[in-house]
Amino acid sequence: MPTTPNLLILMVDQFQAQLLERHDLATFLPNLDALRRRSQHFQRCFCPAPICTPCRASMQLLQSVHAHGVIGNDRNMPAGPTIADRLAAAGYATSYVGKWHLDRGNGRGWQHFDPVTDWFQTQGEQWTTANRLMASANTPHEGPSTGPTNGQLDAIVRDRGLAEMQRLHQAPAPWALTVSFYGPHAPYELPAADYTELTPEAETLPASWDDPLTNKPTVQREFRCRAWGSQWDASKWRRIRAAYHQRCRLIDRYCGKLLNQLEALEAHTNTAVVLVADHGELNGAHRMIYKGPMMYEELVRVPALLSGPGVPCGANTELCDLTDLLATALGLCAVSTSDTPAHNYGLKLGTTGWGRSHVISEFHEANWVRPTWHQSVAMVRDQRWKLVCTKDQGEELYDLATDPAEITNRIASESDQANRLRALLPPALRW
Repeated sequence: MPTTPNLLILMVDQFQAQLLERHDLATFLPNLDALRRRSQHFQRCFCPAPICTPCRASMQLLQSVHAHGVIGNDRNMPAGPTIADRLAAAGYATSYVGKWHLDRGNGRGWQHFDPVTDWFQTQGEQWTTANRLMASANTPHEGPSTGPTNGQLDAIVRDRGLAEMQRLHQAPAPWALTVSFYGPHAPYELPAADYTELTPEAETLPASWDDPLTNKPTVQREFRCRAWGSQWDASKWRRIRAAYHQRCRLIDRYCGKLLNQLEALEAHTNTAVVLVADHGELNGAHRMIYKGPMMYEELVRVPALLSGPGVPCGANTELCDLTDLLATALGLCAVSTSDTPAHNYGLKLGTTGWGRSHVISEFHEANWVRPTWHQSVAMVRDQRWKLVCTKDQGEELYDLATDPAEITNRIASESDQANRLRALLPPALRW
C-alpha cells in the first residue's frame, strides 16, 4: 500500500450547499450524510464563478477567473500546470471520468481521460432530452428518461468510475481519480422508477420565492423572465423542485456505490475523499432557476467535504473557495501548491482563524439563454456582509445575519460597509 494517500474527487454539477445542512439529511441523502459525518465540512466554501467552465478552470489551475481569463462556457484554459500535472509530478497515477466542460478533447494532464463523450455520439439522449424538456416555459424542465435506467448518463459515469478505481487499485503508485457527474444539472431527467416517486405536494417554496427584486439590477428581472421563472405558478415550481431533489438522491446513490467500492477494496483508510460542486442552483430562490448573472447564496455557496488520513471531522465555518479546498486536498497528498494564492489557506484543518477575510466570485456570460447574455457581475463577501456589483446596473448590499434570504438591498443605508467591501475587489473587477 502506498504511504501517501490516494485521492478520490467526487464532483457534481449545480448542487446546492444548503442540501447538506437539511435536518433530514440522513434519510434524504444517506450516503453523502455518512461521508459528511467522517469529513471536515466546509460550510462557507464558495465558487470562483457560478458557471461551469470558468469555475472548473479555476479548480484545475488553482487560480481566480480574472487571473486565468476563462470567462465563459466551452473555452480553453491557458497554459499552466493543472492539478493533474501536479499530481503526476509527485508520482501519482491519474484518471478523470465524466463531465469535463473544458478544453475539448484535451484532458490537460490527466493520464486516463474519459469525458464519456462517446456515449453522446452514439446515443445523444441527453441533448435530445434537454431540448425536449427545456425548450420553453411550456416544456416541463423535468421528466422521465427516454432510455433504459442503466443507460442514464450518470449511471455510465458511475460504472466507468468504478472500473477506473478497480484498475488504479492494482497499480503500485498512489492514484488520483476524479469522477465528475453531469447531474443534478438540468434537465431534471430521472429513470422512470425514480420519476414515479416524486412528491411535489411535499415541497416548500424558498423564503425568497416572492422577492419583488426591488432596488436590484434590471438584469435579474430580465433573467427571471427569459429563464421562464416569472411564468410559473407555485404548483409548477413545486414539481420542478421535487424533480431536482430526486435527481440529487440519484447522485447520492451513485456516490454511495463508489464509496462502498473504496471500502471493499480496503482503500478507504488511505484515501482522501473530496466532494465538491462547481456551483449551486437557484431552484426557485427569487423565483429563478439554474444559474445566471446574480450572486445569491443558493448559487455561489457550494458543498465541500474533505475526509482522509489525519483530517478531523466536523463543521468548519472559515471562509474559503474551491481553489483553497483543492489546494488543501493536494497538500494531504504531499503535492506542492506553494506557487498559488490558494496555498495560503490550506493545510490548517481543524483550526480556526486561517480562512480568508473575504471571498470573491465573478460572472461574465450566460450562453444557455438565447441570445447569449454578456453581463459582468462581481461579488465580495465576508462573514456577515455581501456586496454585489453589476456592471452599469448598480450594486446590492446584504446583511446576511439579519436577511439570509437576501431580499433587502441595503446599499443606500450602509455606505460604510459598501465602501469597505468595494475596496477589497481586485482592480480587474472594479467596474
